[in-house]
Formats: sequence, C-alpha cells, structure tokens
Amino acid sequence: MDRLAQHRELVLRTAERAEGQQVYSHLAAAALWGIRIRGAWPSVVDVLVEPAGGGRSSGRVRRRALGLDDREIVELDGLLVTSPAQTIVDLARILPFVDGVVAADSALGTSFGRASLTSKELLWARLDAASRGRGLGRARAVVAEADGRAESPPETESRLAAVLLGFPRPELQREFETPSGRRRADLWWEHYGIAGECDGRAKYLDPAYLRGREPADVFRAEKSRDRELMAHPLVRSVLHWDPADLRPLARFYDILRGAGLPSSLPRPTWATLAEAPAMLHASSRRLARHTSASRASHS
Repeated sequence: MDRLAQHRELVLRTAERAEGQQVYSHLAAAALWGIRIRGAWPSVVDVLVEPAGGGRSSGRVRRRALGLDDREIVELDGLLVTSPAQTIVDLARILPFVDGVVAADSALGTSFGRASLTSKELLWARLDAASRGRGLGRARAVVAEADGRAESPPETESRLAAVLLGFPRPELQREFETPSGRRRADLWWEHYGIAGECDGRAKYLDPAYLRGREPADVFRAEKSRDRELMAHPLVRSVLHWDPADLRPLARFYDILRGAGLPSSLPRPTWATLAEAPAMLHASSRRLARHTSASRASHS
C-alpha cells in the first residue's frame, strides 16, 4: 500500500470513529480523491470547521477553522469532502509553490486512463469565489502553472526545476510516430531536439505504472522506446534522470547543460527548490501576472 492509500485509510478510520458529520478538506480530501502530493503525508486528518466554536485540533484530527460558506463541499462515498477544485485551491494557499503545482497537476491529469478530477476553468472559478487572505496570490500562480499532462510528481518537479533554473520551457508528453507506433517523451525541447525522461522508482514498482508487467519488462520496453526515439529525425538525444538528481539541483542543472540546453541563470548554489524562496516567489508572481493578462485578453 503506497503512502496515498495509507493516508486514505487513516481518513476512513477516523471517519468511522467521528461523532457527527465531518467535512474533510486539504490533505484528507486529496487522499480521498486520489490526488498525489510531493513529500510525506501527515499523521493527522484535516477537517474543516467554522471559525467560531470549531474546537481545537486533537489526536489524529487537525481542525482548520476556515469556515464553510464560501467552499464547495460534495459527498464522496458517504463522506462530506471539499470538491477536487476546492481541495486544490485550499492546498495551493498553504503549501509551497512546487507542492501546490504537483497536487494541481495530479488533479488535472488523465494518465493511465483515469478521468480528470477537475479542470482549469473550475480551478479559476473557485479562486474567483475565494475569500481574500493569505496565500491567494500563490494559489493563482499554482493554477496558472498547473498542467495535467504531467504523469507523476517527479515529472512536475522536473518541469518546474528546468524553468526556474532558467532553461527553455519544455513541451509535455510530446508524441512521435515510430515504426512500432506512437512513442512519448515526458519533456521535449523542440528547438534543441532533446527529449527528457524522469525515471522514478514508481515506474518499476507502482502497479498503476506497471499495468500487470514485470519491472524487467518495463525496463526493456523503455530501452526499445529510446532506440526508436533516437531514430526519429527530430530527436537528437534522449536524457534520463532520477528524482534524486533534483537534489542537489546543481546536478540537474549539469545534466541539462551537458546535453546542450542553454540557461539564462548561473549554476545554482542552493540544493533544492525549497531553498530558493525568493526566486520561487518572484517566479510565482510573474506566472500570476502573465495568466491574469492572458485571461483578460480572452474575456
């Protein structure tokens, strides 16, 4: 059982023991909806309550006294829970920028035949309905950056790392016609003919990725796909990296620079994206401004 499933089980066990109807929100709602996050799941269950008389957090329950009036609440398997769009907006207001985008990408995603839980339009609608306060600007930047084509948290983090390190923005899940059918690259830099793949452990261990195959079969299929991609006239090279290559980020920077991708920024001295808060905050503001202008021009 993976960590998401473990937290979902914790939420369900907590719900069984709860007195009265609870409204599950934030990370508890994310687990119930199957939204993936970056990093560890908490040991407490998020419950939404009114600011007045909501009580204190205790035991396994973390009460978030944010009110219910302006939040979208639905029923899921007999439990009251914030909707997927509401859940993403709530998380984006409290999580670091990268973590918020990981969750948003997961909710928007349709990988492995799963239906998308929400849409960009619904996310913007929940943001427009949100009360003013802490984290709203960051949440707008998260929604602006979110892209459901990312198939895993490491793919999302790789895309963000590349852009925030000054490299050209890659295209996601680009398809190529090959003799044995269509092949996809996680990240694609068209001008440079470079395809990028983030090879996390989940690719060889997670049943959702394996789809009934043995890890050795997945490895062989990957090598075969690489050979076919390299034979494509548009592809000059195929890069592979592991999530561990994103920590320290200088390693990831060196991988992309070594392949010939240009960067507008010097080699980073900080180890992770979380250690560059000023840069992330500035990038978040630029994303929010860009998206606000884009929305206005199309309205």
